[in-house]
Amino acid sequence: MSGILLVERSTTLSHLLRRTLAAAALPVRAEIGNYLEAHDHLRRIGRPNSKDPPYALAIIGAPARATREYQALLEFARHAPDAPATLLMAHEETAEIRTWAATTMRGRFLLWSQFSRIPACVAELAPDELVTDGAIVETGERVRILFVDDSRSVCQAYSDLLGRNGYAVDVADSIAEAEQKVAENAYDIVIVDYFLPDGSGDELCRRLGEREDPPILAVITGSYREDIIRRCLQAGASECMFKNEARELFLARVRTLARTIEMRKSAEAEREQLDGILGSVGDGVFGVDGDGRISFVNPTGLRLLGYGDDSDLIGLLAQAAIHPQESPRSSPLSRAYSEGVAVHHIENMFRRRDGSGVPVEYTVLPLAGSGHGAVVIFRDIAERRTAERLRWELSHDPLTGLPNARHLRQRLIAELARLRDRGGYSAL
Repeated sequence: MSGILLVERSTTLSHLLRRTLAAAALPVRAEIGNYLEAHDHLRRIGRPNSKDPPYALAIIGAPARATREYQALLEFARHAPDAPATLLMAHEETAEIRTWAATTMRGRFLLWSQFSRIPACVAELAPDELVTDGAIVETGERVRILFVDDSRSVCQAYSDLLGRNGYAVDVADSIAEAEQKVAENAYDIVIVDYFLPDGSGDELCRRLGEREDPPILAVITGSYREDIIRRCLQAGASECMFKNEARELFLARVRTLARTIEMRKSAEAEREQLDGILGSVGDGVFGVDGDGRISFVNPTGLRLLGYGDDSDLIGLLAQAAIHPQESPRSSPLSRAYSEGVAVHHIENMFRRRDGSGVPVEYTVLPLAGSGHGAVVIFRDIAERRTAERLRWELSHDPLTGLPNARHLRQRLIAELARLRDRGGYSAL
C-alpha cells in the first residue's frame, strides 16, 4: 500500500489539501473530483489482477448535501476489506458522519477548520506506509529517541506515537536506566519526564549534558510551572513539552529538534571533509579570527612549525606565536587579519616552537569580509633558497659579487646558439 488518494469536488479545497500534505512531505498519488469515479477506481485497484498497488489512505471531502454516489463511497470505505484507511473532511459534524466514523474501523473524521491536523491524522491512520521526513536526517538514518518516564502506559503511548511517525524509540523508567542506555547507545534526542522515582528531570539533563557528545535534551511534564521550566532550561534542556498538549504540537516540537540534528550532522560531515582536505594538502594552513588568534592548524603546519598538537597554538595570537619579528601595524599578515585584505606569495620568516626560524612563502585569504579573520597557506622554502644560493655561488665571484668566468662562458654559449638560429650581430 502506498500513496494518498484525494477525493474532493472543490478545486479550492483540493488545493488546500495538496498544500497541507506537501508541507508535511506526504505523497499524493492521485486526485479524483467525482465520487462515482473514485468508487470505481478503488474497486479496480482492489482486484487481484490489478497492476497498481492499493492506496494507504483516501482523503474524502464531504459534500454540502449527501448524494447516493458519496454514500456508496463511504459504504465501500466502511465494509470493503481492501479499502484504504479513510479520512473524511467536512464543514460540520452531522449524525450520519458521527455514525460512519464510529462504525468504520480505519476511518476518521476531521473538520475543515482543523485542516492543520491532517498530517497527524494521516500518521495515525497509516503509520506503517507513510513515514514523515522529519524522522529521517539527511544521512538517511532514522532519528533515535530515548523516552524516560516511570509510567509504563505513558511510555507505551509516546513510544507508539513516535514510532508511527518514523522515529526509532527506546524507553527507560528511571535516571539510572536512562544513563545506562545512553552510555550503551547513541541517541539523538532524550525526552525526560520531570518527576522520576530516583530524581528530577533537570538532574538527568545536567548529567547527560556533561557527556562528551551529549544528545539533544527535552523535558516533558504534566503541568505548566515556570519554576520547572526554568530549572530544566538552565540544566541544558532545549525544549519543554507538556503531556496535555495536542499530539500534533508534540510531534511538531520533535520535528524541530530533528531538524536541529540534521543541521548538526550536516555541519559535522562538512567539518570532517574539510579536516580531510586540510590533512592531505602538502602546505601548512592555519586560520585566525578577527582578533588575530589562531583557530585551527593543519598537520603539515604543525610539522613545519615544530608543534606536536594544535592545542599548543589554538587561542594564541599568531603575531606573537608565529611571526613576532613583524610590527603589527606594518605587517601584511596583521593587516590581512584585521582588514580582510588578501595577499599572495609573500616571503617571510616564521618562528618555530624551538625559537628557530623557517623561511616561508605565504598567501592570506580573508574570511567572509573585513574583520572576520583569515586563512594563511604557507610552505617551507628553505630548500628553494639553498638551491638559489648555490646557483648564485656557482656563477658569481664570492668577493666582488660580480659574474665569474663560468657565468660569462655560459652566457657566451647561449648567445652564439641564438645567433646561429637567428643570424645577426651581438656584443657581449
